[in-house]
Formats: sequence, C-alpha cells, structure tokens
Amino acid sequence: MELGFKQTLLAGTVLAGGAILGTTGVPTVALGATCTTIVDSLAGGGGTTTDCNELITLNKDFTVSFSNPSGKPNYDGSDDQLVGIINNTGTTITSLGLSGANIFGFDGDGGCEVARFTWVGKGAGAGQCGITSGTSDYLPNGVTAKINTVSSGIVSFAGGLTGNGGIAQFTLEAPATTSISVTIIPTPEPATLALLGVGLAGLGLARRLRKTA
Repeated sequence: MELGFKQTLLAGTVLAGGAILGTTGVPTVALGATCTTIVDSLAGGGGTTTDCNELITLNKDFTVSFSNPSGKPNYDGSDDQLVGIINNTGTTITSLGLSGANIFGFDGDGGCEVARFTWVGKGAGAGQCGITSGTSDYLPNGVTAKINTVSSGIVSFAGGLTGNGGIAQFTLEAPATTSISVTIIPTPEPATLALLGVGLAGLGLARRLRKTA
C-alpha cells in the first residue's frame, strides 16, 4: 500500500525521532474543564481562575489548536498563564518545543508557589506541586523544562503524554495573549526503535568490514 505525502512525512519523522510539526497560534475557541482551578490568595491578585488560560490541543492530524477556556489572560492578575495540553494524536508525546516572548522568563512566582496559589479540582491531587519556590515553581510534578532562552525551550512529560486524550498542565511566565509556537516531538514506537537499532548495527558492521578488507 502506498503512503500519501502526509503519511510518508509522518513515518519518516517518527523514525528519526524528531519534530513533526511547528505551528503558531493564539487562544480563540473556548473548550471547558481541562485544567485545574487556581486560587490566588494575594490581595489584588488574580482571584479564582477556572480552567486553562492557554489550552493547546494536539489534533489527530498533528495540527495544533489554541483556546482560552478560562476567559482570562492570566491566573495571577499580572503575567502568568496556566497551560493545558490535550494529546489527541494517537501517538505518545514525550516533549513539546515551545517558543514565545518571555514564556520561560521564570521569576519565582509560578503556579506552584503554594504559599500563594492553591490548585483545586482536576489534576490537583496531593503532591501536584513538588517544587514550591525558585525558578522551577512553574512546573508541577512530572513536568520538566529544558530552557534554551527566556523565549524558547522544551517541556517534557514523565512517562510520556499518551495519545487519544492524554492531558498535562503547567504554568508559564507570559499571559495567554502571547503568541506561542509549538513543535511536537513524538516517542518512537518500540518496533521503530528496534528497526533503528538494527540499521545502526548494520552500519557499524559494514564499517568494520571495510576496515578489515
């Protein structure tokens, strides 16, 4: 069976373990009940914010959609946003490349600053926020970030974000009105990894044979 262009591109990209798609957008359509509620205890802060300020949906065709179900630009009354990810691709996603003006400019008052913010409801179980101070308090347990610049980095999910509805959430520095570019980085399937390993082993053997010839 011949593969169409999109399928061929996808197959080659997964084999390489690289990025499938980069796209940019801003919140538009509201989709509800994905993220936790964040309560800001600071007087004059953001008050109670229900749901994500930025919901990123990874669609089955590997396009990316953006929405703001909370209806608010931030959860702290200033410049921080709660980001939700829904993975509907059918493929496990381990990491996302994100870029946008100052989104990784963490200044120590992220959503996991538990003295100020309380996570209520969905995704807010015990131990949701393992780091409670410093520049890493934007990321709950199971989410890590490799920051390249204040405006670009890679966010990774422990165990991978499963396809067909896997959900994760974390906070970023910039408000939801900031345009964000998203690059999907898939997890190669075990069979693909095995095939890649066989190919690399074959290359190594061929190189050794040439040396002994």
